[in-house]
Amino acid sequence: MGQTYEVVYLSDLEKLNNKSISMGRNQNIPVSTIQQLKKNGVYAAIVSFTFAHNDVEQRLMLYAGDKYGNLLLDVSFDDYKKYVKSLTLPKEAA
Repeated sequence: MGQTYEVVYLSDLEKLNNKSISMGRNQNIPVSTIQQLKKNGVYAAIVSFTFAHNDVEQRLMLYAGDKYGNLLLDVSFDDYKKYVKSLTLPKEAA
């Protein structure tokens, strides 16, 4: 069995980010960065760390490659449960 990661797929990340911006949450990803991720064929971002923030939302620390550094995004608890998925890579790919 390979390595399992918690991820947010790019199509969902864009939805979550737009919602975060529209709701005025503290942390979101610049729209230009989302566009770069799409342009460069990034499929998913790894959720490298997460914690409850202000008891009203979940803060995600995301990794989408060295080029982008750490990306922070605040999402609702419900959206966290809905959009953060497990992805297991084969042992030779991990």
